[in-house]
Parts: sequence; C-alpha cells; structure tokens
Amino acid sequence: LSTILKLKAQKYQKTFVLKDADFQGEVTDAYTEETGFIAQDVLQIPELAYCVKEAPYFDSNDAETDQTIYYLNYSDIFVHTTAAVQELDAIVQTLATRLSALETRLVQLEG
Repeated sequence: LSTILKLKAQKYQKTFVLKDADFQGEVTDAYTEETGFIAQDVLQIPELAYCVKEAPYFDSNDAETDQTIYYLNYSDIFVHTTAAVQELDAIVQTLATRLSALETRLVQLEG
C-alpha cells in the first residue's frame, strides 16, 4: 500500500513527436489525451523502478537518435495495486470486526 500511495496519476497529452523533457508550451501538433503515470516519476520509486523500460528514439526517417523514451510495464504495477487492495481489505475487515464488537458492547451498556 505504501508503494502504491507514492504513485501520482496524471492526465497528459501524449504527442507523436518527442518533446524536450522540460517542454512547458502548448501542444499544437497531433496528440492523444491519456491518463497514467509518468515513467520518470515511477523511476524514482525504488519498489517500482523495475517497471520502467527504456528504448531508443527514432526520428521520422527511422534513424536512431541520442534520445531515449521511457515506457511503463503497467501489468507489474497492477499486481502491486492488487496487493494494496488486499491489504486495505484486511484493514477494513479488522475495523468492521472491532466496530461490531463495540456496537454490541454499547447495546449491552445501554440496555
């Protein structure tokens, strides 16, 4: 759960042309809107850094450039998310049991 809480969901415009890492302008060329995680952010989470993959970037002439693109293995992140949900469920079940016991005790004390 603590690992999953480090993730920051983002909505972003994914372009088909690689932008500089510090690009802050308005995207005017073709793009798609996506929601996900930023690979470079996930790379900073030690438990999930292995989910980040790198690939060389090829320009429009299919020539390899000196730039690298990053992408995520969402399947592995999903497994961590499943474990976090299971952890939360255990906490909820424990709290539900305690609440039920307290409610029973309250009824006994009031009755």
